[in-house]
Amino acid sequence: MSRNIWKSLFAVGFIFLYAGGLEAEETSQNETSLEKLWELVVFENTEVRTAIRDRELSDYDFSHYWQRFLPSVFVSSSSTFSDISTENSEVPESLNSSITISENLPGGLSIEVSPNVSFSRELVEEKTKLIEETKVSVSLSQKLLPYWAQKCGKNPEKTIQQNNNRQAAVNSKIVFLSKIEDITNKYFQYRNYCRNIDSVEKRIILLQEELDTLKKMNLAGNASLIEVFSIEEELKKYMNERQSYNSSKESTLFMINNYFSIKEHNHPKLQSYNNIQELLLPEKELPEQIEPVFLENPTYEYLKLQENNLEANLILNRQNSSPVLSLSGNVPVHNSYDEDTFYGAYQSSNAKKWSVSVSLNLTPLVSDSKKRILKEYENDKQTNKEKMDALVNSLSDEREMYETLLADSKNQLELLRKSLEYYQSLLEAEKVLYNNGKITLFEIHQTEVEIACKKNDIQNCEDNIWYYSWVIKNKVSGQARH
Repeated sequence: MSRNIWKSLFAVGFIFLYAGGLEAEETSQNETSLEKLWELVVFENTEVRTAIRDRELSDYDFSHYWQRFLPSVFVSSSSTFSDISTENSEVPESLNSSITISENLPGGLSIEVSPNVSFSRELVEEKTKLIEETKVSVSLSQKLLPYWAQKCGKNPEKTIQQNNNRQAAVNSKIVFLSKIEDITNKYFQYRNYCRNIDSVEKRIILLQEELDTLKKMNLAGNASLIEVFSIEEELKKYMNERQSYNSSKESTLFMINNYFSIKEHNHPKLQSYNNIQELLLPEKELPEQIEPVFLENPTYEYLKLQENNLEANLILNRQNSSPVLSLSGNVPVHNSYDEDTFYGAYQSSNAKKWSVSVSLNLTPLVSDSKKRILKEYENDKQTNKEKMDALVNSLSDEREMYETLLADSKNQLELLRKSLEYYQSLLEAEKVLYNNGKITLFEIHQTEVEIACKKNDIQNCEDNIWYYSWVIKNKVSGQARH
């Protein structure tokens, strides 16, 4: 398999993280069975798909971040009628209509504008007077410690939203990596069980052949019952071992199937296979290249984003807990006083009345909020740092463990290959002895079984070496990699 094919697998992983809404493409005939399983994790694992949808929702929220700064609009109208006299009873005693537009802007600035039109009537010297008043109310409030006064050039609210969006993407990577690690582990377990079952079955067939021979010899008086019983006990041991391997194999297959929510016979990724079990056969080749799924451990990346969020939250909390300066006022636009109708009220004008008020909320200065905000920030930052340190140490310890397993497996592989060479040489020598009538065919079968079992052991060991190498590539954080 070429390196380009290998890279295409990981391109699928990155595409699913950042593009979304993928549909399964036609399976490449050059992909290995393990790569197909990895792609199925992307497209068909419920938890991964849920993480992708959560990330897509976060993408939408971030791309529509500006909507939180759209003004809110409130419209109201009220009227009062009087039943005291029937004259002009259809005319309201008073009428009031207003539109309130409010806007919250970055930096703790709030603006509210409210145009208001009101009509009322009153009885003056037995005549009905109509009063009309149009005014605009304006209110401004400003936090006295906005983010830009804290030497922060970027709106912390947007920073937090951006970090949350990145964390959603990283979380989908965490879920994906967790599932791909699990499926890879189960994949190699299944292959290992298949080969072990094959070795045990070959030994069982050989022992049954030996047992049948011993029983015939016992009847002829050339073998004791103790020899027969010894072979029978050894045969039972291998049968129990086979049953244990078969149970483990079926349990592993069940867990692998549970990773996916597919109807196997209809899925394009399995179009050349009857079911997932065919992807797990031990004779399937492994990818030639071993590369990390992600350049940086996603959990470590998530904690770094969390650290950035703490800094932005500190600035935002300082802003929101600072004193507030408020300025409000009523600006008259039109006043009139008329004796006839509502329409006439617009034809005259009286003196306009202005009102302005200034207020300063100093409550935060006398409260303990500033100290608490700083204390909470320090506690959260220390906790996050401890999590990052613990993760790096854990990954380092885990890597060291797998490096030890890798080294042991390489040594074991060398010994197994030497052992295989010995039995292959022995088989050639035994064939010569058999042709000369010095040994039986059964002895040759024994050596052939040993050779087959050694080959299975070698393949299991090679699988372990590939798996340990792959885990090491994916169990390192950004710092630990250096």
